[in-house]
Amino acid sequence: MHVRDAALPDVEPIAAPLLIGSLLNWGLYGVLTMQVYLYHLAFPRDRWPAKTLVYGVFLLDTAQTMIVTADVFDVYARHFGDSASLNGMHNEWLAVPVFSSIVSCTVQLYYAYRIGYLADAYGWVLMAVISALALLQGITGIATGVQAAIIGTFEGLEARAHSVTII
Repeated sequence: MHVRDAALPDVEPIAAPLLIGSLLNWGLYGVLTMQVYLYHLAFPRDRWPAKTLVYGVFLLDTAQTMIVTADVFDVYARHFGDSASLNGMHNEWLAVPVFSSIVSCTVQLYYAYRIGYLADAYGWVLMAVISALALLQGITGIATGVQAAIIGTFEGLEARAHSVTII
């Protein structure tokens, strides 16, 4: 049985999601790398806009993975045991809400375009609804990232950024 020292703060609620999220990020990055490689092999004659979208998303996800890894190294290796460093936002404000919002909004807009292109006469209605929701999600994700950068801590973000996070 593990006995916790009463003088130490409970860091598990912040430490566990950061560590597990970074490990899952690396696993999913490996899956994305294989998908991009298979796309490269299977569709060598795709037009440049589709290739630019695929490789651009891959580059953004690569940057996101590197930023998250640097932050996790900083928290768990360089500042091990420092609860203030664990609670600090570092560059997570950019990597998670901003990059994820840009990638998901871009991909959803592409799917909306494809649905509008392939659907019947009223496909533009579905395309418009998907596009509006994608833009709303993208804008609120970037707004969450900006708020996170201003607030600077995970606890502060949880306490003060409810409206854009809920949207």
